[in-house]
Parts: sequence; C-alpha cells; structure tokens
Amino acid sequence: MVKKNKKYDFEYLVGKHKNFIVDELNVITNYYLCDIWTHDLEIGRFGREMMLYLFFEDDVVVKVHIKRLQKNHLST
Repeated sequence: MVKKNKKYDFEYLVGKHKNFIVDELNVITNYYLCDIWTHDLEIGRFGREMMLYLFFEDDVVVKVHIKRLQKNHLST
C-alpha cells in the first residue's frame, strides 16, 4: 500500500489549464508549448530530490506524478 503524503497532493491540478499552473506554482522555467512540465518540490536529506511531473493534453493537465530522485554525488 502506498502512503499518500498530503503535503504533496497535487491531484487537484488535473483538469487545470497551463495558465492556472503558472499562477498556482509560479512555474516559469518550463517551455510553455511542451506537453510535460517539471517542478522541483524539495531537496531532502542525503540529496534526495522530489520532482513534480505534469502531463498535458491540449494545454490541460491529464496526469500528475511525483518522483523521488537520488542526486548524483559524482557530478560537479
């Protein structure tokens, strides 16, 4: 069973337009015309990074995914 973290509950973004996302999350680093946007949520202990992925169809969010990434400690 996957434990849901209410701190990172972004399901309310499904069905929202790109303009709403820009205003809500202050996302300005993504190329507006792309169908997949990313947004950094936090960098936790041990360099673990939380990343929010937003998937769009016709400029409307159809899927939200949060992924935990391990930062590469070998890069400069």
